[in-house]
Amino acid sequence: MKGELVPLIVTGLNHRTADIATRERCALSDDALIALTYGFGVPPVRAVVIVATCNRLEVYADAHDASAAARMITRRLSADFAVSPDMVYTHAGADAVHHLLRVACGLDSMVLGEPQILGQIGRAYNTAASCHMLTPDLHRLFAIALQTGKRAHTQTGIGRHTTSVSHAALGLARDAQSVLIIGAGEMAVQAAHAAHERGVPDIHIINRTFEAAQTLAEQVGGQSHAWSDLWGLLARVDCAISATGAPHTVLQAIDLQRMGAGRTTPLTLIDVALPRDVEPSARGLDGLYLYDIDDIQRVVDANIRQRLACVPDVERIIAEESAAFMAWWHGREVVPTIAELRRKVQAVAQAELEAALNQMAHLDDADRQRIERLAHRLVNKILHEPTVNLRQRAQDGDAGDYSRVLRELFALLPDEVSRHAG
Repeated sequence: MKGELVPLIVTGLNHRTADIATRERCALSDDALIALTYGFGVPPVRAVVIVATCNRLEVYADAHDASAAARMITRRLSADFAVSPDMVYTHAGADAVHHLLRVACGLDSMVLGEPQILGQIGRAYNTAASCHMLTPDLHRLFAIALQTGKRAHTQTGIGRHTTSVSHAALGLARDAQSVLIIGAGEMAVQAAHAAHERGVPDIHIINRTFEAAQTLAEQVGGQSHAWSDLWGLLARVDCAISATGAPHTVLQAIDLQRMGAGRTTPLTLIDVALPRDVEPSARGLDGLYLYDIDDIQRVVDANIRQRLACVPDVERIIAEESAAFMAWWHGREVVPTIAELRRKVQAVAQAELEAALNQMAHLDDADRQRIERLAHRLVNKILHEPTVNLRQRAQDGDAGDYSRVLRELFALLPDEVSRHAG
């Protein structure tokens, strides 16, 4: 296929090409995204959709001149966000289509297969639509991108095996109905939100600073506790995740042994802190399943391998959907020719039909309708094969010459004129 004919480009940067400081400068609020969408929608660009996440800023453009559009976008990124040109990449035509579909499936993400990118692509599309910045090509492309991402996540396992430390930690607790989060720092926040997302009904937050525990508990619909409640909570919850950030161990083996003696079921204790919160010698105590960050990392590594194994299946979905978009686009290329050919043949047939019927005034209405239907069927039969063949040539990407020959043979209107005829 001649993908270079498609007037679409993507120019932007991501976590592979730009450092974190640059990506921070490119972070956009909703209002900033709207303003930037309008700002990029000037010649040689007809319309844009901007995908903005914490790890990428990409401008998808429908442009009269792809090279000029890429230069303009690069200049704007440099001027507005101090982006070095060597951090910016551009894909054009079929390559731009393929790139967006990979992004939608999470194959181009920092975390392979992450599903959040689909929502971010949807946000980009909705913003462009609200700014009246969608051409038919961009509308179709983003509709197919969203469809492709959904297929990848429902038909393969690319997103089924968590690569998040906090989610992997909770996976070790399996069916825990009550979880205690020890700490209120970054890792504790992630663990609390992971428990909330998994639907754990009974979440408890404890921290040396009660106000921090209270704030986090409010975010996840949990209960906050004073530090003095620690051992009472450990004695009754199904799972505890420790993430205090303390420079020394917080939970000693001898204390855990005493606590375990009063339990009727084992406690799953997951230490995600570094340095470790739990004294290592507690591993192996009766009534205690202890996991540390290395155990969790082994789970994450295994999950990553499972996601990687799904990549070929995702690539096949991308190839199918990319081909479908290109077939649609090339099919649109010949629509004016097909429409003009049909218009001309129908006009000739109608003129001859009326002339013939004027000479057969003796016919009743039923006979006239039969003759009209005959003429209509003849037009359709005559046009069927050239229409099918031209559409097939379009899907193969080489309809230009055939379309020109057809126009010359039937003396059709020039392509640009016929696009606006009627």
